[in-house]
Amino acid sequence: MKIVAIGSTLLDIEIGCSNTLQKFVKLGHSVSLVIPRDKHWKENQKIEQDDIGTKLKISNIYRVENFDYSKITQLNVNLIKSLIGRIKPSVAIIPFINNSDKMKKILAKSAILACRNVETILMYENSKNSNFLPNVYLVTNNKRPHYLQKIYANKLGISQPVEAFESQRLILLQNDLF
Repeated sequence: MKIVAIGSTLLDIEIGCSNTLQKFVKLGHSVSLVIPRDKHWKENQKIEQDDIGTKLKISNIYRVENFDYSKITQLNVNLIKSLIGRIKPSVAIIPFINNSDKMKKILAKSAILACRNVETILMYENSKNSNFLPNVYLVTNNKRPHYLQKIYANKLGISQPVEAFESQRLILLQNDLF
């Protein structure tokens, strides 16, 4: 199976869905990341993000140049869509579409349009958001869980940390993953 995760930074992806991505990698699936960069991107951010990508054991990190985080445009959608077409994923993991952060909301809306041919779309959130209503969970063995992972675990009444997703479109995922 081919999986793609999209985020404004690798740190967002790390907080929102890194354990899920690591599980996919361990099971032998192909995992790619797509990081749209705007004109204010700094080279030191690339180095930091490469370190996170190495930590996640993900070899395919694609950077979309000149993404416009000020508004949803056809160019933004096409930039992401061209990579989605090359990767051909069956699962896309994208930021939550009803985010309070304007930049993340623009990225999420652009990503969902670009991924219209992807079978399964899951959305992650990396900050507390009352609009986020997860319906897919992955129990993790994270030694240093993010506070959200603890919150989701408490809601489910379990002791292990949990990554949570809201499904936009859920066709088929192996039972042993979720």
